[in-house]
Amino acid sequence: MMIDRERALMQALALAFRRERRDCSAFPDFRAGVAIQRAGHFRGLWRAVDDGFAFVPGGYGAPTVTVGDVAGAVRHTIEIVCGD
Repeated sequence: MMIDRERALMQALALAFRRERRDCSAFPDFRAGVAIQRAGHFRGLWRAVDDGFAFVPGGYGAPTVTVGDVAGAVRHTIEIVCGD
């Protein structure tokens, strides 16, 4: 089940994508967190963890990045996950 922090992240990402990355999107994966796509390809998944959010890239089994808040997750997604 998606928790409130993941819902807030999904909303913040959707707003950021509308402003900065039209080829990226965020959508709920109700069992796992917030899934990220770029140009129709799965890029990875954000999950709420005790101290912030953890990102698991597509094809990985464990997080590679942990950030402390929604702003950090949005920044990492725009710059790295969906960056050029």
